[in-house]
Amino acid sequence: MTRTRFDQVMHVIHLERVRQDAKWGKHRNLTSFEWLTVLIEEAGECAKAILQRKPEELQFEIIQVAAVAVAWLEDILEFGVNDAAPSKNFKAG
Repeated sequence: MTRTRFDQVMHVIHLERVRQDAKWGKHRNLTSFEWLTVLIEEAGECAKAILQRKPEELQFEIIQVAAVAVAWLEDILEFGVNDAAPSKNFKAG
């Protein structure tokens, strides 16, 4: 069976989510501020790849941006929106 481009994209995002869960844990329950910080950090990596003219790295960083956005939504669906102050132990990336 041939995968559509959309299926291919969703597959690589899923693989990145699995990698993220293995690295950071599945149930993070971060605040919205913390999630946004992580997302912006990944978007900054996209900008860096663009400026350095590294298309392969850009593709990888876009996958990470998408996977972080999915993780944030998963977190909201599981725990609700967390608008508390960021934890003192929080580190992006």
